Amino acid sequence: MARFKFSGLDKIQAELEERGARVSGVVNHALYAGAKVMKQEQAQAMKDYKLKDTGDLIKSIKSGKIRKTDTGKMITVGPDGVDRKGVRNMEKAAIAQYGSSREPARPWATLARVRGENKVRERMAEVFREEISKAGGGEAGGEEE
Repeated sequence: MARFKFSGLDKIQAELEERGARVSGVVNHALYAGAKVMKQEQAQAMKDYKLKDTGDLIKSIKSGKIRKTDTGKMITVGPDGVDRKGVRNMEKAAIAQYGSSREPARPWATLARVRGENKVRERMAEVFREEISKAGGGEAGGEEE
């Protein structure tokens, strides 16, 4: 629900391999940089929808571990754990996102995705360009799709 996955880095990964960069480290660095941006966007969207009570939900936003998939690597970003009362943060976030019979939907995750999607791509591309430059490869040839 509120977890975001970033994948599809194959083209850039191939460019980095051609330039002799340490691909795995570069991809991981870019994923973490993108996750940091999305974490900030999620926190801001929750604040915009006034989902701050004790602050436990906003503080619970974490980026997960990088995992390998069939198409490359991915990282998730979203609420994790439980609040001080033992209520699962992801459950609270889902109810806020979709609403319930007692409260209207407050689509904070949608807002965060829409606001953050391009920012995440830009930050990840920036990290790739920096790493390609460090590896002596000059500018990257293409754009992310």
